[in-house]
Amino acid sequence: MIYSARHNFLLLKNYKVGGTSLEVELSQVLDDSAVVTPIYPENLLHKPRNFDNFYNHIPYSKIEEILGEEVLNKTNSVVFVRNPFDVVLSHMYMSFSWGGIVNPSKLDVDRYFNNESKLRRITSFVSRNIYTKNNLIMAKTIYKYEDGLEQINKTLKDVGIGAISVNAKEKMYRPKEIKAADIFTPKHIDIISEDWSWEIDQFDYSIKI
Repeated sequence: MIYSARHNFLLLKNYKVGGTSLEVELSQVLDDSAVVTPIYPENLLHKPRNFDNFYNHIPYSKIEEILGEEVLNKTNSVVFVRNPFDVVLSHMYMSFSWGGIVNPSKLDVDRYFNNESKLRRITSFVSRNIYTKNNLIMAKTIYKYEDGLEQINKTLKDVGIGAISVNAKEKMYRPKEIKAADIFTPKHIDIISEDWSWEIDQFDYSIKI
């Protein structure tokens, strides 16, 4: 999460949407007064600061408790969303990597969906709380990950922050050639479709065949 009171700007950090890469770039162009939460793994170009009570992927409601409803209502808040099937796929491969699974099997995929051991599946509830309150979208601007991270420059220009180039490629664990339809069985697709139905309907997403 990144917040600049000076620029009236807030980046709400969703899951598996390139948020860490955005934070690396933004942390370098914002002044020392900005709130920049730590990232993991650390990046020497990333400069966390002023993050007392704030944390990575903090939900909107928690930010509101800290900053207040009046401040947030006036803040240019931004969030990126992504096709839920790709979010789950990307998160699953990250879980495999962190769990020491190099060549995941069908059983490993099932274990991820069953939340066995350390393979905790990402859920709609966890993601949606980043930018909604009572299922209402609170972020002022929603950008789709598929349309490129540089879209954020539209908002940065509006709030007086210089444009950034997203050069950092953080937390890329999934082989680029692997698609959700290659890995997920009909059972997995049904689980994602049910869990993420709100996002699928709200942002017109579907699995890519």
